[in-house]
Amino acid sequence: MVRGDLGQSFGRGGPISALVRDGLRNTLVLAAAALLIAVIASFTISTIAVAWPNRVATALVNAANTLAVALPTFVTGVLLVLVFALVWPVLPAMGLPPDGLLADPWITLQYLLLPAMCLSLPVSAALTRFLTEALRTELRQPYVLTARALGLSQWRIISRGALRNALPSVITVLGLQTGSLLSGAVIVEAIFAWPGIGGLLQEGINRRDYPLVQILLLVSVTVFIVLQLVTDQIHALLDPRIRVGATRGSS
Repeated sequence: MVRGDLGQSFGRGGPISALVRDGLRNTLVLAAAALLIAVIASFTISTIAVAWPNRVATALVNAANTLAVALPTFVTGVLLVLVFALVWPVLPAMGLPPDGLLADPWITLQYLLLPAMCLSLPVSAALTRFLTEALRTELRQPYVLTARALGLSQWRIISRGALRNALPSVITVLGLQTGSLLSGAVIVEAIFAWPGIGGLLQEGINRRDYPLVQILLLVSVTVFIVLQLVTDQIHALLDPRIRVGATRGSS
């Protein structure tokens, strides 16, 4: 591991390090795109739902969140391909851009959009539900009542106060949901023929390529642990109480 020599693949007959490098790059691109979609969607929906509460809109958001969590990715993936690649053919159904990910960003976006949307749905639903409740809890705090008495608008109270105070706990949930992105990538990459870690892992299991499977599992666990450490550090930066508690504990 220190030398970068991960052994040879029984199935493909080449160095595992090259396979892992290419597969991990594609998986990280897919996971980053899915995470970006999930964060933008959840923050937008939660902020609007809290700032302008409406019974019908709240019911629709709750129903959409329930469906996104309940439906497995292999169902939503097939539905997305059926709608946007067959019935209404506006996006490619599978694979990578012919000239690579960096050749044409617009073409890359088209190939990336469907698998990223499929992978982001359960994460977006979980984040939306948690962030909405966190914002509603913050809006019941005394400082919000004081801000309203001073004449501040609802949008300013949410954007300047409630959202900032809700971020630390949301960041923790986001770090945990990143693990589900890595596990869900196995199915999503199989549906959309995206050549990432998930596809390599499936191929290694089918071919009983034990060295490849062992390295891929080790890489997945390492990435998950690193992400959790980064999440903890960001949480400490956003919440001064954690830094104060750590300082007191060390002293």
